[in-house]
Amino acid sequence: MKKNKANEIFHFVCMENQPHYAMKLIKQIDIEEVNKDSCLFFLCEQPSMRKIALKLIEKGVCNFSNEMFERTALINSCENHMKEVAIKILETSIEKKLDCLHNQHNKKNESALLLACKNKMEKVAMLLLYYDDIIYDEISDEDETALNFACLNGMVNVALKIMDLYEKNKKLSNESSYDFRLFNTEGFLHVCENSRKYKFKKLALKMAKNGFIDVNGNALLACCKKGLDDIGLEILKNIKKIDYEKILIIVNKSKCSYVFKKIIKKIFEMNEANLGETNIKMNEKIINNEIKTHKTLLIIKIIKKNMKIYAQHDTIYDICKML
Repeated sequence: MKKNKANEIFHFVCMENQPHYAMKLIKQIDIEEVNKDSCLFFLCEQPSMRKIALKLIEKGVCNFSNEMFERTALINSCENHMKEVAIKILETSIEKKLDCLHNQHNKKNESALLLACKNKMEKVAMLLLYYDDIIYDEISDEDETALNFACLNGMVNVALKIMDLYEKNKKLSNESSYDFRLFNTEGFLHVCENSRKYKFKKLALKMAKNGFIDVNGNALLACCKKGLDDIGLEILKNIKKIDYEKILIIVNKSKCSYVFKKIIKKIFEMNEANLGETNIKMNEKIINNEIKTHKTLLIIKIIKKNMKIYAQHDTIYDICKML
């Protein structure tokens, strides 16, 4: 069969998602011609064609982009869980010093790095972070980040590398129109919940020191349960408000003696202006609980901070009777 005819049929069976016939034709095609068209781009949209895509790259096909689309073979392979293909594209690009367009996006504005972290493709993510100009702190149209997915999927080495880049470029990140830290709250909580493990603890401390946000006190609670004073203190610096139900849980569960004292001080500072009926009842619950455990210092602090309000509600006398 003539090569130009073989190429035509090869292109057709690839578009029709027929890997068996494509593999039979691969020895007869003109690689130079395949390199000129967008065959590889389309192959990376079809997971069943991954072996064909790998074979073409091995044979020297390195046309990883498509001028008609704002996507690349790399984006397609990351989106379609084609880990081996994405690795081969990146390794070939690094070896041949090609621009594989690693900062391109799909229709949801998801980058290759975000997709690699989302789909648990750790080696792909690490290869992407090899590039000096990698944009690590982008946010997709659905408010997702590569760091958040790396944390949630336990890709600690990837998350640490992203945090190193964040620290290196913190000034630039903080000058952008959005705060990158606000979009990683789920990941931060997951890391804190697993921070007994060394690398998770290292990552949690790094994120806490850089002001990553604990929205509702759950990350603080996770650290207090595990007795992680250093992380707990860093989280406390950035908490602006915490509800009283969470205070009660933290007080009961805390294994951090130093953080415990700081928590109480910080809590009163944060919630002083918001003491209504509900918060008074919560204070009473804390007092009742702490009487049993003889933490009288805490009881005295609660009474002092709320003296006027308790007096108005005739509860100060009852509290004093309990002491």
